Amino acid sequence: MAEWTKALDWKSSEGLKGLLRGFESHPLRQKGVKGLQKELKIEIPQDLEGIFSNLAVITHNDSEFIIDFIQQGPGLPPKVKARVYLTPQHAKRFLLALQENVAKYEAQFGEIKIPPVIGGEIIRE
Repeated sequence: MAEWTKALDWKSSEGLKGLLRGFESHPLRQKGVKGLQKELKIEIPQDLEGIFSNLAVITHNDSEFIIDFIQQGPGLPPKVKARVYLTPQHAKRFLLALQENVAKYEAQFGEIKIPPVIGGEIIRE
C-alpha cells in the first residue's frame, strides 16, 4: 500500500473538509498480536468541523490522559475548544504516531523550529 498523504490548503474553505473526504476511503491498518493486519473502517460525519488550536494543556491521573485543545489570541481569552480523553495505552500510541508524523514532515519540509520558552514554560527538546 502506498503511503497516504494529502496537503492542506488552509486558505481554502475546502482545506480540512477535503482532507476528511479523502480520508473516508483510506483503509487504516492495525497490526494484530501475531503481526496480521486488518482493515479498520472509520466513519467521519460529513458535517464534522475541525477546530484550530494554538495551545494544548495535558493532564493525567492513574487511568487517563486529558488533552484540552485551546484557542487564544491577542485580546481574546484562552478558550477550550475540544477535550480528548485517552487511556494511558492510547496516549502512548498517540505520542508514537505523532513522533513518526513529525519526523516525516521534517524530512519533507525541513526542521520545525520552536522558541525555547513559551509563556514562561521551558520547552524540552
